[in-house]
Amino acid sequence: MPHIITSKDHPSSMADRVTKRLRNSGDVKHADVTVQKGSSPNRTFTNIHHSANHVSPRDVRNVDIRAASKQKAPRS
Repeated sequence: MPHIITSKDHPSSMADRVTKRLRNSGDVKHADVTVQKGSSPNRTFTNIHHSANHVSPRDVRNVDIRAASKQKAPRS
């Protein structure tokens, strides 16, 4: 293992650096399922979003085409 020299005035310790490198870099707050495969440096994280923030389509069947183009999608 190589010897790493860090400056004394660096704000984070080596333990902090290692934990930052090992954490999941994906969007964990909004993920419905998070799966970690492996524990080595080649590990992967899979974050699954069931909803994927899909927006329902607008109902423009009985609307003038000019009015439909200006209409915004409803929020769900």
